[in-house]
Amino acid sequence: MLNLRLNIVIQGINFVVIPLVFLCVALLFSHADFFSHGILDGLILLGTQPTTISSCVMLTLSAGGDETLAIANSIGGNVLGVIITPVLTTFLIDLLASVLGVSGSGSGSGSGSNGSVNIGSIFLKLGTTIILPTAVGVVFQIMVPKAPVWLKAHVPISYINQFILLSMIYTTFCDTFSTDLDLVRALASFCPI
Repeated sequence: MLNLRLNIVIQGINFVVIPLVFLCVALLFSHADFFSHGILDGLILLGTQPTTISSCVMLTLSAGGDETLAIANSIGGNVLGVIITPVLTTFLIDLLASVLGVSGSGSGSGSGSNGSVNIGSIFLKLGTTIILPTAVGVVFQIMVPKAPVWLKAHVPISYINQFILLSMIYTTFCDTFSTDLDLVRALASFCPI
């Protein structure tokens, strides 16, 4: 975890290489008639997002990698992403718009340049989805200190994580096709995945 050069390389891949790859893919897809500018902007947005901690750790464990390094870089990327992602996304969407010759900030109609956010609902959602389960887990580990060791030995946690992640992807895919979207546009939105 103290290998600074490796950490810089990992964050460089996450915040430079991957966004540039997604920009190139968006430029390539811009020549197809059935991709709207909104989908191209979404592709840029997808490429600038830092990885999720759970999927990063799960994939690292599946590959036999360094779990500590994965957690540290995933958390570091998410902390850095709070500042880097909006700036990088805006820059790349404006760059895409200028290359495509589209006027305005962003190539889609909703470039995100204005709007409002309900901070209270965001904190409530964060509290119920992140803080509360974490607090319950910490209290559980303090009250039953041998439980994590027993669970690791007897419960296939990595398979449960993989099943939950696959279920989330499947339900998202099903929701996409259950709406009134054009089939070609729906399939095109899943091409990068």
